Amino acid sequence: MIAHCRERLADFEAPGSHVSGEPLPRNADGKLRQSELRRHAPLR
Repeated sequence: MIAHCRERLADFEAPGSHVSGEPLPRNADGKLRQSELRRHAPLR
């Protein structure tokens, strides 16, 4: 994915790394469960 981005984006726009993880939590309607995302997000 990073190679794909570097071919198509400027150097400062391309990601330096990529972390693959679990799929995003969604409800029955397919919308993202934002409360669960906030719970797992790192603190700023």
